[in-house]
Amino acid sequence: MTTENLMNLTLTHGSHDTPEDGMCLMEAVAFMAGEPHTDEPECACPVIAAYARNLNDQMGEGAEGDALRAKHLAPLATKLVGTRSTPEVERKRAFYFADRAVRLFAPSALEAAGLTEEAETLRSLPEIGDEQTAEAAGTAAVYASYAASAAYAARAASAAATWAQAAQVLSEACEIALEGGE
Repeated sequence: MTTENLMNLTLTHGSHDTPEDGMCLMEAVAFMAGEPHTDEPECACPVIAAYARNLNDQMGEGAEGDALRAKHLAPLATKLVGTRSTPEVERKRAFYFADRAVRLFAPSALEAAGLTEEAETLRSLPEIGDEQTAEAAGTAAVYASYAASAAYAARAASAAATWAQAAQVLSEACEIALEGGE
C-alpha cells in the first residue's frame, strides 16, 4: 500500500492481519511511520494508542462505523505519529484521559439520561492531574455510576456529539508534553 492509497483508505473496526485486509487507526499510524503492520506502533504513545484503539472500535462495524472513523479519526492519524515520549508525559496523558472521562464524557451521558445533578457533581470536580485528584474523582464517579446505567440507554441520543468530543480529546492528548502542552 502506498501513501497515496492511504488518502483513500477506509479505517475499519478491529485489527487486521495485513494492510490489504484493512486498517484501524493505529495500523494506519504504523503504516505512515514506515513501521511493520501492527496496531501498537513504536512511534506512538502507548497511552494515546490504547485510547485510539478503543475509540476506533467503539465507533462500530460496517459502513456507519467506517463513516464515523473517516470523519473523526482519519484526520488525526498523522498527528499520532511521533507521540511516544517519556514515562512522565505518558503519566500526564493518562491523567488527562481520566479527567476527560470523569468530567466530560460521563456528565454528557448522565445529562442525556436526565441526571443533571449527578452530571454537575462530576463536572465540578477539580481537574484530575495526580493520584490525589484521581482518587477523589474516582470516589465521586462511583456514586455517579449508580446513575450511569440509566445514561447508557441515552447513549445513542448523544452519540454524534460524543464522537466529536472523543476525537477532540484524542487530538488534545497529542499536544500534551512535559513542558507546557496542556
